[in-house]
Amino acid sequence: MSYLDTFAQAALVMVLGMGVVFFFLATLVVSLKTMSRLLAKYAVPEPLAVPQAAAPPRRDEGAVVAAIAIAMRQYLNDKKSDANRRHSWQK
Repeated sequence: MSYLDTFAQAALVMVLGMGVVFFFLATLVVSLKTMSRLLAKYAVPEPLAVPQAAAPPRRDEGAVVAAIAIAMRQYLNDKKSDANRRHSWQK
């Protein structure tokens, strides 16, 4: 077998492989377009959702804000005391 024969076989296999992939992709595109048209034609439309009335705003937000502020203060105090404990050996 010469190099020319090997090259010809490689080109044949390449063309056949590319043809198979092209055929598969073309079939996929056609089938997706066909299904899209069929679904658009025969699909039952979903009923529109009726928007519900929004819940009234909460009036008692002061307690929530106070709890968040207390938690933040406690967190920052703990963070400062941890930093002081870690670096106390350097003093």
